[in-house]
Amino acid sequence: MAVRVKHFIIGTAAHLDHGKTALVKALTGQDTDRLKEEKERGISIDLGFAYFTLPSGERVGIVDVPGHERFIRNMLAGAHGVDLALFTVAADDGVMPQSEEHLDILHLLGVQRGVFVITKADLVEKKRLKEVREEIELLAEGTRLQGAPVVAVSSLTGAGLEQLKAELARQLEGLRARPVGELFRLPIDRAFVIKGHGTVVTGTATGGAVSVGQKLRLLPSGEVVRVRSIQVHSTAVERAESGQRVALNLSAGERAQVKRGDVVADERLDFATARLDALLEVRPSAKLPLKTNDLIHLFLGTSETLGRVIVLNEKAELAPKESGFVQFVLRAPVVALRGDRFVVRNAASQRTVGGGMVVNPLGRRSRNPLTRYHSLLAALNEGFGTAAIAAMIDLQEALALDAARISHLLNLPLAVVREALTQPAFIAIASGDEVSFTTVTKWEEFKRFALESVAAFHRANPLAAGMDMEALRARSPYQVAPRLYRALVDQLCEQS
Repeated sequence: MAVRVKHFIIGTAAHLDHGKTALVKALTGQDTDRLKEEKERGISIDLGFAYFTLPSGERVGIVDVPGHERFIRNMLAGAHGVDLALFTVAADDGVMPQSEEHLDILHLLGVQRGVFVITKADLVEKKRLKEVREEIELLAEGTRLQGAPVVAVSSLTGAGLEQLKAELARQLEGLRARPVGELFRLPIDRAFVIKGHGTVVTGTATGGAVSVGQKLRLLPSGEVVRVRSIQVHSTAVERAESGQRVALNLSAGERAQVKRGDVVADERLDFATARLDALLEVRPSAKLPLKTNDLIHLFLGTSETLGRVIVLNEKAELAPKESGFVQFVLRAPVVALRGDRFVVRNAASQRTVGGGMVVNPLGRRSRNPLTRYHSLLAALNEGFGTAAIAAMIDLQEALALDAARISHLLNLPLAVVREALTQPAFIAIASGDEVSFTTVTKWEEFKRFALESVAAFHRANPLAAGMDMEALRARSPYQVAPRLYRALVDQLCEQS
């Protein structure tokens, strides 16, 4: 149902000093280590960026991530938009601890394609190359990259580079574009101010498109800005799309308020969330079960947020290798839509516990009965049709939502949502020019509540002229704006 993008991002992954940056330079001629400290120490500290030119002439963005465990936060900020993994394992070292964690992260972020590269192949004999291949096969077992091709190269001599380039092109050619929503979103991985020009932000676009002159919204602050100029791979363009590495010059003033983890988005996207429902997979490396009220670090897009987890099953825990629905209660708001991928680390952020996909961006505080809440999440997780739209409405604190808000939450095109809302499963409530929608289930619950409340009031106050409408609204089981409530009561009276 969602739009599919045609642009792709390659992302590196590997243990420290396994030749990621040298390999990118050998492939592209571009050095992704831009910081003075990186050049002095000979290791990547922050994200680096380059591009790979396909035989067709099309440029594909490359995000080079640090391999040291101390900089895993930076790695996670760069890995969120990766379509194809360039996973390096040094021939002399073989598979190392960060190799396993980086592969877990790629698996949890839903990366479907990759190429394993045995680097420093000139340093070892053929027997050792065979041993490393076997180590890689064991490492990849049970992940999305199981069975991915393995190519041995030397960035120093150039051996194997042409084979690797051909394999990357082959993998990208057969890669199915991921579905994205209509609304432009750019999780920010770099933000800086150029004197006289204002704020510049960079990131991997994860939805929609953006044009010069367009108004965007900075989230979670909500500030509206305008796009002064756009660059893709250091080239000025009038328009950029999802799946591209993008730099935006914004009319946000020369202020250092924008930071990594913020999102610049379509102006119509006007909310962030501190409580969301998700499908979570706990990886074997977690070692211990994830339990309700455990503190976690949630990595979503380029953001990192501390929070606690509520496991939505009777045991109130998920063991390693188990998957299930959870709710995250966060200490700071994040920008999340259905289908967004995330990674979870433990309270000290020392170990990757698991990860998965956002199901409901606006989780409810009241989840009783749990079986009902769980079944709604299951329906929402399983499709994009009428049942999923009804489940999203039923999961919200609000009684009714307009079509645009439903579209945003589901990350679906507005036209698809509007067509589905014509089905008998939904009730339209008109208030002036505004139309909101609820489900038959919610409508019947509201009608029963209203009739029972009015009857109880008259039994207790037989001489009263009638119950105050605001008193009835305050007791409603769902959130309803005053103007919409008047339309609800009028509609209820017509049906009674």
